[in-house]
Amino acid sequence: VVTDWPEITTLNEEFDTMATPVVIDGRHAIDRRDGIVYEGLTW
Repeated sequence: VVTDWPEITTLNEEFDTMATPVVIDGRHAIDRRDGIVYEGLTW
């Protein structure tokens, strides 16, 4: 993730359909939640 646009930061339904959700967030824009592998860059 390299943007904090609302279309990107509210992808909860999309994460629910993924077998293993992985988020690499360069903007700290996605809220952490259970079931998602979440990695941040440079922060």
